Amino acid sequence: MNKSYFRQRGFSLVEVMAGLLIGLVTVVVIFQVLAVSEGYKRSTTGGAEAIENGAVSLYLLERDIRQAGAGLERSRFGDQINASDGGARVFNFVLAPVVINPGAGNQADTITVLYSNSSSNGDIKNILAPGMADAADPMPLSSSFGLSINDLFIIAAPGVDGSLGMVTGPDADANGILDGNLVDHADSAGHSIRYNEDGFPVAYPPGAFVMNLGRQIGTSAPGLNQYTVANNRLSVTRLLLSGNADQLADNIITIKAQYGIDTDADNVVDSFALNPAAADGLPAGVAFNQVRAIRLAVLTRIGVREKTNVAPAAITLWPDSAVAPTTTGPVINIAGDDRQYRYRIFTTTIPLRNVIW
Repeated sequence: MNKSYFRQRGFSLVEVMAGLLIGLVTVVVIFQVLAVSEGYKRSTTGGAEAIENGAVSLYLLERDIRQAGAGLERSRFGDQINASDGGARVFNFVLAPVVINPGAGNQADTITVLYSNSSSNGDIKNILAPGMADAADPMPLSSSFGLSINDLFIIAAPGVDGSLGMVTGPDADANGILDGNLVDHADSAGHSIRYNEDGFPVAYPPGAFVMNLGRQIGTSAPGLNQYTVANNRLSVTRLLLSGNADQLADNIITIKAQYGIDTDADNVVDSFALNPAAADGLPAGVAFNQVRAIRLAVLTRIGVREKTNVAPAAITLWPDSAVAPTTTGPVINIAGDDRQYRYRIFTTTIPLRNVIW
């Protein structure tokens, strides 16, 4: 008797299900690898961007601060200077190379940098006796060397507020002869004044200091530049040019700074400190002419949000030190969803060479 055999073709149900299971597992693994790879890619790209923003911010701040104090009279550091632009914008400021206005808590400090770009840097003039009879009178100077039409200058004297002014021309002496040492600061024929057009608040006495700030020539300009952070962007307001803030870098969380203070007049920094309760940030008993350096930190954030907390609850921008130069590093508190981002710290110490020399 013949037996008939049936040949099986294809896959059994069990084999099909096993194949599907293997395929699903493979797809899951592939997607998991791709997800992890994409996460690393985003973190790497975001980290590079944070490094770039932090490095650029630190460079721009350091470049300006290294020029701070050029052309300024040290004995008048701390004086209040009255300034207005066309009468429409008032921007009174402190005569000092660098002024740090402390930001509360995590808020950024505001750092104002002042310097001259005059070719006669450091050639400080004086008002000669008998001084100015009237606030609108020309300035009788010890020398007008280096002063040119449209140059900006600061005039300061003990006991009175200083002023920002603009050179509008040499005035004539009592005999009608042009006297190069009688320098005018008011409107004159062909030379209208932009700054403090209402004139000085007082007639400055003999001995008052006149500091030539220079003027804008091409890309070179005197600086009264104010740096801060708003909406996670580093910005600068060039107060001598306009009242508008220019954006410099994104993803900047804060900037913090401290004064490098020389307590014993040996041109060596003994401590880094900032008084958060003072408008100018100076510790009690410290004057601007004791500041020899600025310690600065820029905190940036990588723009990739992680699934879990990756940042500590508090970030110390630089280590504390109990030995000279002593310092207490600023602390930035990180809370809530902000801890799911990664942060980068950029720090430097900038000597005020125009004060040291």
